[in-house]
Parts: sequence; structure tokens; C-alpha cells
Amino acid sequence: MLLNRIVTVCLFALISLSSYADGNVIVSKAWVKATVPGQPVGAAYMRLQSDIDTKLVAVENDASDKTEMHSMTMNDGVMQMRALENIALVAGKQTKLEPGGLHLMLLSLKKPLQVGESVTFTLHFKNGNGSENTTRITVPIQTSYTE
Repeated sequence: MLLNRIVTVCLFALISLSSYADGNVIVSKAWVKATVPGQPVGAAYMRLQSDIDTKLVAVENDASDKTEMHSMTMNDGVMQMRALENIALVAGKQTKLEPGGLHLMLLSLKKPLQVGESVTFTLHFKNGNGSENTTRITVPIQTSYTE
């Protein structure tokens, strides 16, 4: 039993080090923060890079009823979080979704997010000429990101 859990955790750790590429978007260093029982929201973080200008316009996942894109900024000494309609990706530049900055909020969690489990996301991108690209990734749940 313990060996199975160790193997599962190691596999998810390897997945988190991998990059996922689909079309023009590369997703790397993706992880979901573990939650405690009763916590209704969670957060996901990752790095996104595209070879063309594009926007992340929608996100779904299998662990919550709704996913929103958020930013956090310091304003007059107060940290403020706000929902975004999209996250712009500049061609050739990495966009970081990380604690204290851009991130994905998982709202109305279906169950606690536990270390060793994973969440599957569908990321929807749209570029300037209206072309759409969808990327599906499975992301490990962790207490923090480790290289």
C-alpha cells in the first residue's frame, strides 16, 4: 500500500516536470495547490508559452464546478484579486501563472484536492485571427512546486 502511494507520488512529480505541447502552446511546471477539507476553492499554477500571440480565453477542470482566470496586484498596500476575461500570451515569451500573480481559481470544489492526486484541465486559446486551439493536461496536486 505504501509502495503504491510512493510510486504514484513519484509519477506525478515526473509529470509536473514535463512540458505539455499542443499546437502553438507549451504548458510547463504545472501544479495544483492541495487544499484542506471544507475549503471551497483551489488554485492552479503553470507556465504558458506560445510561438504566436494568443490568449487563454477559457478553462475547465474535473475537480470543480467553475474555473476562473485571476490576477493579484498590490494596490496601496492591499493585495487585490480580480477575475480576468483572458490571459494574453506574447509570442516567444513565457507567461507565469504563480502564487501572488496570475493564476487559475477552481471554484466550488467537488472534493478536497489531495497530494498524490491530479486534476485534468482543458485550456482554450484564441489568437488574433480567430483561430482556436485546445490543450488538455493532467496536473499533479502538491503542497508547493518543486523542481
